[in-house]
Amino acid sequence: MRKAFTLIELLVVIAIIAILAAILFPVFATAREKARQTSCSSNEKQIALALLQYINDYDERMPCGRPSYVPENHGVGWAGEVYPYIKSVSAFLCPDDTTTIPAGVTGAYIVSYGINSSVSGSPNGYGSTPTISKLTAPTVTVMLVEIGACYTNITRNPEWPVNGGNEFSVATDGYWFANDNSNGGGPWDVANTGSYLATGYLGRTATASRYYSFQAGGSQLGKPTGRHSNGANYAFMDGHVKWLLGNQVSSGDGAANMNAAQGTVSAAGTSDTTDTPPFTATFSAI
Repeated sequence: MRKAFTLIELLVVIAIIAILAAILFPVFATAREKARQTSCSSNEKQIALALLQYINDYDERMPCGRPSYVPENHGVGWAGEVYPYIKSVSAFLCPDDTTTIPAGVTGAYIVSYGINSSVSGSPNGYGSTPTISKLTAPTVTVMLVEIGACYTNITRNPEWPVNGGNEFSVATDGYWFANDNSNGGGPWDVANTGSYLATGYLGRTATASRYYSFQAGGSQLGKPTGRHSNGANYAFMDGHVKWLLGNQVSSGDGAANMNAAQGTVSAAGTSDTTDTPPFTATFSAI
């Protein structure tokens, strides 16, 4: 006499497998995301170390990016200057960056990181920035931040637009990207697609109108949560990299120290109150 599983027994086994899968799949997904976050952190670390080498070679100053008399271009094009210290385009790409390069565009690479223009070099004397030795809090001053929708030819120094366009690596001071087209000097925001911060909203109040990640005029708002587990990786002026939530980071604007107010932001006819400390990190060059 042959023995076999009954229908009920088979259904029970299938139910148990389904329950285990429902429990384990999110765990696997979290593990994969953590691996991508770690890879992104490694990329930022490589770029931060390259920037520190650049600083040592250029009188303790950060790269100035694309030389221009237009203030809004301050810091844009920094990736082309630091590329010779890395010589790897893959280091500039976060595994979680969903940016795509349009069909027909050649010689361009995705750049998932933006330099903090508050500490970047000063082209043509605009926005004079301190040397790294003058910073009083390099461990909390942002050097690099995660961005999206940016591609450019970073293998050329100085960095060069692709296909005759105006695509340069993006610089940001935490709430405003260097892509304003109002004065005829742009757009410097990757073919006018609207680069954005991939950090989630910065500061204490998570409102889109206050903590910007936008194209000129506020038309391209960033996402309310960060790229990695609702947060993002940040590289700091001393070279270390850390994952932080957006509400732990001040958008910053000329703060004297971490206990000072972090600046008032206004754009597109809106304004809000000043960021209030304490913060874990700041875009201000303190």
